[in-house]
Amino acid sequence: PPKRETLMDDRTNPIYDKEMRSEIFGQGTLMLRLAIQISMILAIPLMAVFLYIYRSMAPWYISYVCVFNILVGPVFSAGSVTSERERQTLDLLLTTIITPFQFLWGKLISGLRVSSVLTSFLLWPLLLALIMVPEYWVNIPTIVAYLIIVGLTCLTTAVLALFCSTLFQKTGTSLIVTYMVILFLYVAPLASSFFARNYFPDSPATPYVEYSTITSPFAAAFNFPIYMDDLSEGKSKWVRAKSGDPGQFMGYPMNKLHHFVGYFFFTILFNLILFQLMIWWFGSRWRVSMSSN
Repeated sequence: PPKRETLMDDRTNPIYDKEMRSEIFGQGTLMLRLAIQISMILAIPLMAVFLYIYRSMAPWYISYVCVFNILVGPVFSAGSVTSERERQTLDLLLTTIITPFQFLWGKLISGLRVSSVLTSFLLWPLLLALIMVPEYWVNIPTIVAYLIIVGLTCLTTAVLALFCSTLFQKTGTSLIVTYMVILFLYVAPLASSFFARNYFPDSPATPYVEYSTITSPFAAAFNFPIYMDDLSEGKSKWVRAKSGDPGQFMGYPMNKLHHFVGYFFFTILFNLILFQLMIWWFGSRWRVSMSSN
């Protein structure tokens, strides 16, 4: 938005208005901008392989989109609160009548807007494939599920980065801890499940280790079924694509719909808890009034 030359409306969130009119696209280092450009270019061959040539490997492309958001998403939210401390403007904001809810959702939406827009640039090949490839026409629920998975990933990385920004004093510390928690939630359960299945397949704890993968968007993408045209018997018929073809993930046939449902509700609950903790943290640490929340 352009520079404001008029008074704000009484119902306008001043934090959100200020963040939207600041140079948020100038955030990040040269390394971040280079990573964004390389990722956009790399998406072209990956799109051709995963969405057009080997269509049953579509979950791999969704995983690539999630990895992209994991890399760039926290950058735009990890300094939301710590930057106010570093500029010594947080105390001034706390003397205003702005509630913790207004402060936090203004910071959250401003950072989430940038990261989600950048991530959506990688989703247009998916929508293009839906239009051009007839096999995806019977997989519209799967495409919708993929969009939900990417959207929840964008939301989680932004909320988690904002939470760490509220918790820590420096932006660098906030960013590092955010990436560590993301690895713990998204990658560690997959590694633990792979280890348990291959080395302790008969252990009674192995199924519970596998259930822990509901925290990962990668597992959710591979669990949602996708249907492809099968010509093996000389006639065309639609069959459920087995993840054991190219789509098998770490040796585990992940085609369980309930896994996606578990990921959906876990992510929503996780983000709500983090947001409520941030509001409580503002109220208990800085004694901010929460009467309007």
